[in-house]
Amino acid sequence: MLVTGYSWQLKAPTMFGGVGLVAYLLVLIGMLAILPNVAMGVYLAVGGALLFAAGIALSIYRERLLALPEKIRGREGLFRVLSWR
Repeated sequence: MLVTGYSWQLKAPTMFGGVGLVAYLLVLIGMLAILPNVAMGVYLAVGGALLFAAGIALSIYRERLLALPEKIRGREGLFRVLSWR
């Protein structure tokens, strides 16, 4: 719901999806405190690290990604292949 809410720019699915995700993570972390499970902690740490790395990569390549639609419209660079016919 969170992803579709963001992609379709709808407020209700974004809010419910975000609240559901936060509630799930809180319960997961709470259960981790009560019943220690190393695998669950590793999965949470790896997932958080991947999310952080994706955010860093997107922030580094932000200018290139913002220029991409104009390059596609102008058929520049790699996108010249789209107008070969």
